[in-house]
This record gives sequence, structure tokens and C-alpha cells, in this order.
Amino acid sequence: MFRKIPLALALTFGLATAAHATATLKLLKSFCADTGCPDGQTPSGTLITDSSHNIYGTTQAGGTHGGGTLFQLLFNPDTSSYRYRKLYNFCDQSQCVDGATPTNTRLVIDTNGTLYGTTAAGGPANSGVVFKLVPNDTKTHYHYSVIYQFCVEFSGCEDGSTPTGGLTFAGQDQGQSYDGVAALYGSTLHGGRDSDAGLIFQLVPPPAGQEFGTQRQLYKFCRLHACSDGANPGGNITIDKNGNLWGTTSTGGRDPQNAGVIFELIPSVSGAWGETPIYSFCGETDCADGATPTTGLAVDSNGNFYGTTSTGGLTYRKCADTGCGVIFKLTSSGATETTLYSFCKLAKCADGGMPEGLVLDPNSNIYGGTNIGGLKHNGNFFKLNGTTMTDMYDIKCVNNVCSNGINPTGSLMLNANDDLFGAFMNAGRNGQGGELFELIE
Repeated sequence: MFRKIPLALALTFGLATAAHATATLKLLKSFCADTGCPDGQTPSGTLITDSSHNIYGTTQAGGTHGGGTLFQLLFNPDTSSYRYRKLYNFCDQSQCVDGATPTNTRLVIDTNGTLYGTTAAGGPANSGVVFKLVPNDTKTHYHYSVIYQFCVEFSGCEDGSTPTGGLTFAGQDQGQSYDGVAALYGSTLHGGRDSDAGLIFQLVPPPAGQEFGTQRQLYKFCRLHACSDGANPGGNITIDKNGNLWGTTSTGGRDPQNAGVIFELIPSVSGAWGETPIYSFCGETDCADGATPTTGLAVDSNGNFYGTTSTGGLTYRKCADTGCGVIFKLTSSGATETTLYSFCKLAKCADGGMPEGLVLDPNSNIYGGTNIGGLKHNGNFFKLNGTTMTDMYDIKCVNNVCSNGINPTGSLMLNANDDLFGAFMNAGRNGQGGELFELIE
């Protein structure tokens, strides 16, 4: 059963205001520098950082073998600059059994500098893998290994297929570090049951001397009639302080909208996990509350959740037939869902549309990027403070040449100094390879 949730559009859209401020975009890396893109192509997902301000991420294409790369931006504290360093070429092994095409990923780094992540393809069944990349003591060399292969032991992909959205661990959203031993959590877009609707999984990394970790399927979607419990999770998973898992699915929900849900998974005393579809999108006329959440949830210091939908909103059919998307808030208890902002409110969508994921600073300012709209009509980066939407930076193209990049991916990353970093999937100074950047207020 769905919890009865007041839609409570308490922050009336008529009161929302927009402001313009100038932020600077500093390019850090242009992909596809050489023929064949050996340095990588099409960065995808959300960047992460370590305690030394080094930055890590993945590309879903390019590299020596075309299967994508795992990279580092090595920070030089003397010059406050970054140097690009490729740590691994995916599809390095025959038939890509080591994994390929990391998509919408968010890596996890432990206290020893070991990186953990997923690929959406590759592996023996071409259904993706979970991997780790272990540095030597001086972090000059890394050893890559696959710690789980999807859809190998199960002919019907009962363990899932196509992991996207990256990994997380208990305590991450509360600022804790990963110890390399605790369970990791993630989602798969497909597999799980005959409905192929995806699942949420837990993976305990392998101990020393063991090759593969222990994977457990916590919940397989589309168990309820017409997939009212949700289907096809694709964004990151968030773990609250009680150890419950929260996330979104891009489809499923109340029939006939099929516009996605916010869900919660709670472990029972017996060890089984139960799923509750907390909120089903498109419950308002013309999906004024949004539809199709694809990027997961961000959380503030009080445990409230924030996210975006890529379609729907009050400006339905203004920038696209399916709407321009919204920013929403869900209280920590899951009792109330509120639409904070509906995109494309301004003339010619000057405030942007079709948003990506969100990040919050310590003052609860919300930052994100959009794929369309903005003053230059190629998307923008924004800050939402209460009901005030600030257009921080408009993505520019001149004569169809987008030398700074287009199509922001994942969420912006906020480091310990509250600096913002991100990636463009496409275009850039070297053609269509994409860009890494810092956004400076």
C-alpha cells in the first residue's frame, strides 16, 4: 500500500523568484585529445574526491580498448592545479570480462585509497561487474580486479543486470569514511525477476585471499500489481542514519501514470528487506509534481531528501511534450513530498529544464545542472535557496561549436572547501569527448 502523502505544494510557485549571478567555468580536462580517444570519452556520473583533493571518475567510452576508463585528476597543492591520470582501461581482457561502459557511476574510495565501482556492461554475461582498484603503498601503480559478475550464476539474471548509479555504504551520507570491509549497496536497471525491472543489491567485499564478494538481492522490483512498487532504479542509493535504504525508480508506480516512485527499504529482524513505495509521481494534473526521476536522492543534515525529475512539472508541454522537470523535497520521515521548483517558468526557459542530480552545501543551498534552457539555450547551472532560483552559469555554444562542453552528467561534486566540480558528457575543446570542470562562484 502507498502511504497517504499530502502533495503540499507549500512553496507556491507564484512566489518563486529568479536571479542571475556570474559564475566562472574553469576547464580541467578535455577528453578525446588523440585519435581514438585513448584518454577516454563521454564522462558519465558523479565525481568523487579524497582527502588530498584528488578527483576520481569514469568515462563510459574511449580508452585503449573503447570500453571506457577510470581516471584521476591529481591535485598539485603548490599550484592549485590538476593533472589528468588514467588509472585503468576497461575491456582490457578478452571479450571485456573485466567490465565495460561504466555508466552514471559514483565511485567509492576507502581509507586506503582503494576504489570500488560498477560497469553497466562487460563481464562473462555482458551484464556488468563490480570492481575494485587497489593502489600500492606509494599510489604509483594500481591493481584491478572484478569482485562480482552479474547474471553468471543465474540464467535469468536473478541477481540483476546492468548496474548503474554507482555504489554507497552506511554512513556515507553522514560524512563517514569507508573502511573497505562493510557492505556496499547499489542498484541494477534490469534483471531480478521475469519482469526484468531491476533490483537493489548488497555486496560484501571479498576478504584477503578470496576472489569474489558475497552478493545478496535485497529487493526485486515489480512485485506488486502493474509495478506499483516501482521499476528500473537508476540513480544512487541513499542510506539514512537508521540503515534504511532510499532511492527512486524511473518507471512504475500508480497505474496508469507509470512515472516512477520514491521508495524505502527497511530490514526486518529476520534479515529480509521490505519495500514501501513512499511516493508515486504524476499524481497531479498534467504531472505538475514531476515524472521520471532518474538521479536518486541527496540528503541534508536533518535527514530530508531532495531530488529531481527529468519530466513533468507545472510547465507541462512548454519545453517538451512531457514537461521540463522539477526539484522536490521529501521529509526525513517520508510523510510529506513537496515540489520546490518547476523548471522552465521563465520566458524561453531562461531558468533551464530537464535537470540532473543535486548536491547540497552546509547552508542547504541546492546546486545542479540542466540539459536545456538557460539564457544560451544549451542548459545551465543553478543554485536554489528557498524559493530563489539563481542562474549561476549558462552553457554556451557559438555557431554550434560547444567548446566548453554540453550535457552535464550526474550531480555536481562539493569538496571539503565547498568547491564545485562536474563533468560534461559531450562536446568540448577536442570535439565530442566531453569535459571536466570546476564551477567557481
